Amino acid sequence: MTSTFAESFGIRLRRAYQSLHRRANAELRQRFGVTADQFVVLSLLAERDGVSQGEICNRCYSDPSTIGALVRRMEARGWVRRETDPRDGRARQVHLTDAGRQLQRELWTAADGSFHRDLWAVPRNAEEERALFDALDRVVKAMEGG
Repeated sequence: MTSTFAESFGIRLRRAYQSLHRRANAELRQRFGVTADQFVVLSLLAERDGVSQGEICNRCYSDPSTIGALVRRMEARGWVRRETDPRDGRARQVHLTDAGRQLQRELWTAADGSFHRDLWAVPRNAEEERALFDALDRVVKAMEGG
């Protein structure tokens, strides 16, 4: 157990996330004019396209107003398009455009040669990686009341 809040698990977790987010923002903005959050949404859509904005919120652990504004900005830049969900006329599905798909590939390649490389160097082997993932999953479960 730590003796101060500044040394606590929560602050260390926050510091790790914020360090990753700041670095990704700096590198992606400088090279591509893209934010880390835009990178996340583009990458999630590259894995599974044509999902609702609500599904994007769930998959990237963000709130609807943030994702709504983010998707509108990305749509204005021509990276995504929104269409009415054929199963629910109130919902909108978000799709990558060809330009968005190409940008995501370029971003992924750049990230792999930079902050992804450094991030994946943290766990030194498969056992450390599994332990880290298990610990992070336990944090999520504990915070969500499970």
